[in-house]
Amino acid sequence: MSLTDPVILVSGIPRAGKSSLCDALEGSDLGLTHVPLDRYVLPIPRGTTFLNWIAQPRCIAWRHLMSHLEILSSGAPCYSPRPDWENGGEWLSDGGSIPAGPGRLMRPARVAYLIPGTHAFAFPHDELTVARVFVETPDTVVAQRLLGQTLDPAHAAAVLTERLAPNLEEIRAGQASADLVLHGDADRAVQVDQFRGFLAAVLT
Repeated sequence: MSLTDPVILVSGIPRAGKSSLCDALEGSDLGLTHVPLDRYVLPIPRGTTFLNWIAQPRCIAWRHLMSHLEILSSGAPCYSPRPDWENGGEWLSDGGSIPAGPGRLMRPARVAYLIPGTHAFAFPHDELTVARVFVETPDTVVAQRLLGQTLDPAHAAAVLTERLAPNLEEIRAGQASADLVLHGDADRAVQVDQFRGFLAAVLT
């Protein structure tokens, strides 16, 4: 793979705030491009439920993701795929170097690529310059985001068990290998400032 820019993997359980953080970082002056891992989820195999499928790193089209990173590294813009979750996750578009698409338009990064997703730490190219960020968010906050309302903290664990894939502990275990842990319920400006210092260290 010819990618020379650093890749920053951002993990955490669903609704921890990974994607919104990466949107904010992409919109900052740091020269980052957000490459959303959830757009690279392959169609759900027949006989498998959505939650069981997305609990496995093999649900990600890793080679397709790599090919798009290479397009971006060459200096060209690129569209992500766009799964159709109304139709078993079948892709509406493969993305890539196309005039337009239903996926996310990604532009070449000046500094690094952000890849947020629950399986981000499974990124299969450690030979590249890779850094790992974990977004740690309290269960109560995640449960409230899932429900769209406040709730008794005692009920948070049950909500997560009911609404999310059965790999939460595996995802949380990834925090031990993170180079930076950010609090998902912290003020956004604080998160960006902490990330700014971290990025400077990654680049030195």
